[in-house]
Amino acid sequence: MTEANEPLLEKEKEYIPNDEEYSTQGMSKLLSCFKSGPLATVDELVGYGIMLCFVVYAMLMPCFWVKQFIFVDIIKRKHIPALDLARCANDFAGGLVYILMALVWHTLCHKNEKVHNFWKSSRSWVSSIMAGGFIPRPAAFSMCMLLFVSSNIIAQKIVPGPGSGLEKQGWDGPLGDYDGCRADSLEIATYGGFGPVPKRWFQRLYREKPFGCYEVIKQNIFGIDLGTGAWARAFYDLDTNYTDETQKIRAIPDNFNHPNRDSSWNPINGSDMICAYQCAKYSAISFASLIGSVGGIFCGSAVVVTLSDWFTTKIVGWRLIEKSTEPAQLLKAVTGHQLPENLNDGNAEKSGAELKDAEYQPGGKVFCALQLVLILTLASQIAPRLTVDGYFTVDYYTTFTLFFSLLTACMLRLWDPYTCRAVIYTKDLWLNGRDTFLYFDKGSGKWEAKEVDLYEWFNLSAGERAKRLLAYCRTLNSDQVDESLDPKDKKDNWKPTPIDVMTFSDLTVEQHGYALHDKEDETCERYDRTTTFIRIEGGASGQVLKKSKVDGEVIFSFKISVSEDVEHGAWYCSETGDKAIKNVEKEKSIEVSVPMDKLIEKSPKWTYIRAAFGEQPLQTTVKQEREHRKSQGQSEPQAKAGE
Repeated sequence: MTEANEPLLEKEKEYIPNDEEYSTQGMSKLLSCFKSGPLATVDELVGYGIMLCFVVYAMLMPCFWVKQFIFVDIIKRKHIPALDLARCANDFAGGLVYILMALVWHTLCHKNEKVHNFWKSSRSWVSSIMAGGFIPRPAAFSMCMLLFVSSNIIAQKIVPGPGSGLEKQGWDGPLGDYDGCRADSLEIATYGGFGPVPKRWFQRLYREKPFGCYEVIKQNIFGIDLGTGAWARAFYDLDTNYTDETQKIRAIPDNFNHPNRDSSWNPINGSDMICAYQCAKYSAISFASLIGSVGGIFCGSAVVVTLSDWFTTKIVGWRLIEKSTEPAQLLKAVTGHQLPENLNDGNAEKSGAELKDAEYQPGGKVFCALQLVLILTLASQIAPRLTVDGYFTVDYYTTFTLFFSLLTACMLRLWDPYTCRAVIYTKDLWLNGRDTFLYFDKGSGKWEAKEVDLYEWFNLSAGERAKRLLAYCRTLNSDQVDESLDPKDKKDNWKPTPIDVMTFSDLTVEQHGYALHDKEDETCERYDRTTTFIRIEGGASGQVLKKSKVDGEVIFSFKISVSEDVEHGAWYCSETGDKAIKNVEKEKSIEVSVPMDKLIEKSPKWTYIRAAFGEQPLQTTVKQEREHRKSQGQSEPQAKAGE
């Protein structure tokens, strides 16, 4: 069984090397260099610096758009172009991804109650936003906002340079039917918004950034030229002369249809690539379409959560632990080792101790940050190759958010990027964001069933997680009892198999019943209601024979073995208050109804795994519990009364 060796959120521990560590020994030695000294400071500062770049960019973006809306659009243009609102919604979705990435990095590398409280927050539509790997639920929210704006307020379309009609004066502005555009991508042929059928199969795989197209400059951040990349500036008119006297048609710029520079910003002529432009205008809002789109938006955002949960539970990741997980399956999932054969009570303890893992693992904050940035970069490269219409569209940001959520969740299902160790979860912990684990709390001196969420799970060492999983699987549950003892849906030759179990803590069972009143002067038979107290010592072995009539309890058969200073028996009370005490004989085998969550399975396999996971023997835990209870002057714990 497990015990609480430190507070649940304790993560910044001193690394204690262990020559018997069974996995990632080389990586642990490498990362242990960052636990103290100058390298630890460098690791901390560089890690924060990487994440700070993304957070600052995401936080300054609202300031940029406030300035753009007030001083440029409202004061100068007298209205807010639809394209600016679309760009703002896109930047909001992208910026939220950056902030989520930084929050996940901080979650993995540090402990902070404010960050924990954020992840613990829940809404009526989601029980826990950290479920499924932290990212998918908040990312679905950003998709809702983006899809709502693009579906109900703004009409967007990707148009090609050739034949776009943007050079003509429209009824609502100088860009034909649109009030603003920007270069979006380079295509090898008209596709997506250009027409219903592509001219070449998989042509989106050859899509490039709009280098050399109209109003595309080198990448910049808030006006700072970075000297590389492509930055597509929005334009609301063509900066060319009119070609007719009516001043309705402008001349087409030289680089409007085809680019005049390559990705290195060298001049080129005669390119076959086609410049594509993202254009936008306001759309009329109807209540019918608004109501209909809201349902579609929520369904669409739910795809992110559903796909991520399905992929991380069915395709990617180690086994998700359940209460019915067998010993061999648990050992394989946690350590990667097979359970030895021919285990017995004599060799299980020693053999398991030889496999003991290190309790504490070091971690690298910079290495963790680089892994998250790599996933972000990978998602940004995959998105434009799969979207139907380029780099800066709703389809792009939707695909980008989807793949970033999916890839991050898959990584966390496989390993902790901070410690580079595999992380094993229970099914409820991963899908619901929380689960309940039994462990021994030295502070209170008793076994406690405490709820642990995903944030707290990552802040436990691999050894502590393994101990909690041991208690989780070893505790008796209803499915195991039904499988071994319930004849329902079994074959004709099936026979019940008693389950070998033991108690992990001292408990006193209180049972009610009736007994014949034994006073000699009674003229008729009378019965008294009786209460029987039976103390069961921690570590008492026995068998589960069947389910009890009391819900959640089983019939436990064991031999009475108690301390001399403890009196056990039954007292009988008549209507006149007469009492009689009858002691229960020691070493007598009796059957009693006991809550099944007070019992754990007993076998050499579980003994081997307990030793392998570094858990102390049950006798040691029982002794500590008794000493603490004695020092506090507490009485023996009692179980629920049964009839």
